[in-house]
Parts: sequence; C-alpha cells; structure tokens
Amino acid sequence: MRTWKANFNYDHYIIAILLCGLSALVSCSHPRIHNDNDLTTGNLRGPVKSITESCRSSSDTLNPCKSSFNTLSWRFDFNRQGYITKRVKHTCDDSLHMVYTTIEDSEGRIISSTQLPDDWAWFSRCTIKYDDADPIEMADYNESGNMVLKVKYKYDVRHNKIEEALYNMPGERSNSKTTYKYDNKGNNIERLVANNNDSQIISKTIFTYDSKGYIKDESVIVDDTISSKMTYLYDTLGNRTAVDAYCPGEGEVSYKERYEYKYDAKGNWIYMKQYRDDSLMNICLRDIVYYN
Repeated sequence: MRTWKANFNYDHYIIAILLCGLSALVSCSHPRIHNDNDLTTGNLRGPVKSITESCRSSSDTLNPCKSSFNTLSWRFDFNRQGYITKRVKHTCDDSLHMVYTTIEDSEGRIISSTQLPDDWAWFSRCTIKYDDADPIEMADYNESGNMVLKVKYKYDVRHNKIEEALYNMPGERSNSKTTYKYDNKGNNIERLVANNNDSQIISKTIFTYDSKGYIKDESVIVDDTISSKMTYLYDTLGNRTAVDAYCPGEGEVSYKERYEYKYDAKGNWIYMKQYRDDSLMNICLRDIVYYN
C-alpha cells in the first residue's frame, strides 16, 4: 500500500546548507517517487519514534542568534508505519516557528495536513485523494478555505510516479508538468519539467546510480546545455560523504563538500560535520527516540 509521503528528503535539508539532513517542508508536498516510507527514504534504521535535529553554522559562534535562520531545530514524529505525523520547527532563540500535523485514515494513510506558524498569521491546509493504491491528487488551501494549488499524479504498473501536473487555481489547465523515467531496477533516471502552456522544456535532470542503487551523478540540463552537475560518494551505511559540484561548460569542480558522521547503536547518525572546500560550514546534532 502506498501512502502519502511528505517531502522528507534527508539529502537536501536545512535552508540548503545540508545535503545530508532533513527537509524543510511545506504543509503538503509531493508523493515519493518510490514506494518507500519516510524512514527508508531518510536512510533511517530501527523503529524511530522521533528525531530532534539542530544545526549551527560556523559563522554563528560569536552571535548564535543574530538571525532566526542561522540556527534551526526540527522535531519529527513518526508513526509505527514509518511515516511523519508531526513536525515542529524552532528558531535559534528556541521560539516556535512552525507546526505541521497530519490526519490519517483507517489504513494509516495521510489524508490531510495543516501547517501553522507561531504567530498564526499564515495558514495552510492540504488534502490528499487516493485511488486503490496511490495518492492521485493533492490540494492546498489558504486560511479562508480557498484552494490555491492543486497537483495531480499518475503512476506506472510498478507504482512509480511518472507524471505530476501542477495547477495554480483557478482553472483546469495545468501550468507545468513533470514526467519521470526509470531503469529496469526502478531507479529514476530522468526528470523532465515542461511548461504546459507552450510545451517548452524548462529543465531536464539526468541521474546515474552506483551498484548499490545510490545516486552517483546528477546533471541538470537547460536549453540542451548542462547547467549544473553533482557527483556523490557514500559510506557503508548509505550516507553521503562527498559532493562535488561542477560549473557549467568548465568541467572543473566549483566546490567540494565533505561530511563526517558519528553513529548510534542502530546505525543512524547523531553527529555530523559539513565541510566546504576544507572549511567547516555546519555542525548538526540529532536526538533519536525509538519505539520499544
């Protein structure tokens, strides 16, 4: 059974400074490409009940709260099926910034979610519709109850997402469409984003994989030219240890990122250092609670 997957991508977290953390999420986001739960997508082991993760950049040493975006703390709660049911975000002074909660049906599928900020000035509610197995439509509503966004999904016979059409309301014609292609192992090898008004291709992303199924290379193509390329290395537990970013047309490494981890007894990282070009950029800590 496929359930809704809030966009819990551990490989692109915290205000784009981590390539190995948790995702900063909106109230509703897209279903996962593969039929995994949030634990497997996040490369987490064991019956995780909650994760509290905080990251501090090296520039925060002298004045750690000079900006509410310098230090972020997230708490993620999971149900026993491995799906996120609640996330809470705090800023560097420990003030509440955002709360996200979900409602599940009798089968444990997320059918609604709500996001509220600390000052209650902004509100978002999302609903999800399913066919027999897959989420096929997501709708986002503002505080007045008006639909502001809709996304429709299509899948292949293996339940891999092959199409995602975005609608900015009102209107029934989608504004953009994203299509996905897979290899015979079920790995997503191409993501194509097109403007639905004139069918113009906005971008194409090509993925290649190593023998263990981890993404090895990721190339973004715009106007038939590679605009960016990333290559990745992993440790034996599947966490990224190296990222090389290449400049378009130059073929040289623009920057390098390296990661060091410490793990708990379950094999989940609880301490991480991120370096860019040999300079320490961020330090992240995790407190992980497990179900008995």
